[in-house]
Amino acid sequence: KIPRIKAEKKIRKAFTDMEIESIRKFAKDEREKAIIEILLSTGCRVSELVQIKMEDIENDTIVVHGKGKKDRKCYLNAKAIICLHDYMNLRNDTNSYLFPKGVPITEKNRHDLYKSKWWTCKDLVQEGHIDKISIEAIVRRIGARAGITECHPHKFRRTCATSALKR
Repeated sequence: KIPRIKAEKKIRKAFTDMEIESIRKFAKDEREKAIIEILLSTGCRVSELVQIKMEDIENDTIVVHGKGKKDRKCYLNAKAIICLHDYMNLRNDTNSYLFPKGVPITEKNRHDLYKSKWWTCKDLVQEGHIDKISIEAIVRRIGARAGITECHPHKFRRTCATSALKR
């Protein structure tokens, strides 16, 4: 029998308070701010975030549909509620998802979609929700603008758990 090789456990780090404030500063529009604040406040996974529907939000709670078809309530802090209201007030489409899917990007509309708040125009919103990869790309772009090298959605989950332990 061969004994198992024990790999050293790597301690995963959460965002510092300075990094969180920097990320907040470099989120450029209401949608990005809402994504950041919901991730920080609820600690939900990206797959759970993209599946949130408008009907799942009630006051300061969101019903999140997790792994294994397990639903749970997540609570929003004051910053998340304000950012969420700002974002929702700009939406004028009928898509039931909190973060809707946009029209496909072509070479012709690429520049306009990146520069505009496309999610405020109901002609540019498709049925369905944004995909996980898009949320990850948005978070990484915000992190790059803020000068944070290790910025990804799961780190927000770690940060939420760490701040809950501190409290």
